[in-house]
Amino acid sequence: RALYWYREAAKLGHPEAQYNLGIAYIEGIGTEYNAPIAAAYFESAANQGIVEAAYNLGLIYENGLIGGSTKPEDALLWYKIAADGKSNDAKAALTQLSSSLNIKSDDVDKLVEKMQSNYQQLHGRRAGPTAQKA
Repeated sequence: RALYWYREAAKLGHPEAQYNLGIAYIEGIGTEYNAPIAAAYFESAANQGIVEAAYNLGLIYENGLIGGSTKPEDALLWYKIAADGKSNDAKAALTQLSSSLNIKSDDVDKLVEKMQSNYQQLHGRRAGPTAQKA
């Protein structure tokens, strides 16, 4: 029953409802497991300022839960957004992933800026909360 109301609120653009639906789909709670649907809800919530959604989106891309292949650049983008939003988990994940990829901090910032440019071309806006600066 809660999923019904989360869906209704998500349709109206409620970011916490979108985040909660992302959790339901990524964990298969009350609905089927579906990583692509979870990612879509997390992205929408992250773009409205839900830091945990950006972090979870980074996890999805880092672990290759969509399409079976990892997307480390996408993971870095969303981890950086969450880290900038003060997520300690995202800061740790960003450090760990960039280290495993042998990417220095300055290079992470350059890569994230490139990813932001690509995102803006595709979506007409930067990834993450609109008030957040890169």
